[in-house]
Amino acid sequence: MIPKFRVWDKKGLIEGLFKCDEPDFNEEDLTPCYLINSKEIFINQDFTRLSFLAEGMGCEFDINDFDIEQFTGLTDCKGKEIYEGDILFNPDIFKGHKTRVIYDQGCFSIVPINFSGGEPRLSVKYGGEVIGNIHENPELLSEEE
Repeated sequence: MIPKFRVWDKKGLIEGLFKCDEPDFNEEDLTPCYLINSKEIFINQDFTRLSFLAEGMGCEFDINDFDIEQFTGLTDCKGKEIYEGDILFNPDIFKGHKTRVIYDQGCFSIVPINFSGGEPRLSVKYGGEVIGNIHENPELLSEEE
């Protein structure tokens, strides 16, 4: 499987982008990924820089100005792709607590949000339905309703 990523612009660098210098990169050394607003960007092989191309212009950015989340290769019960940083709900696990998708120790897992009793983990395949993500829906990380 070719890795697939979703990128969050933490500082609004690309949104206000109008003019930049031509980046110096070889497209064969880049992995394509997409900002949440569907603009295509590229990550270099050593994961230190992002490159953005639009209207014949290009820019390079420090990778630390973005949150990069990888696609797990799985979809939820409604067919929506599951990414790192997604918030899932499955009433049959963790006493109905919402969970978030993490990548740790070489695998994707779900961990319950606001669950008393440590931080148990399950394979993301038990996740249930994507109900949001940590960037667009931070309120879902707060106390259970």
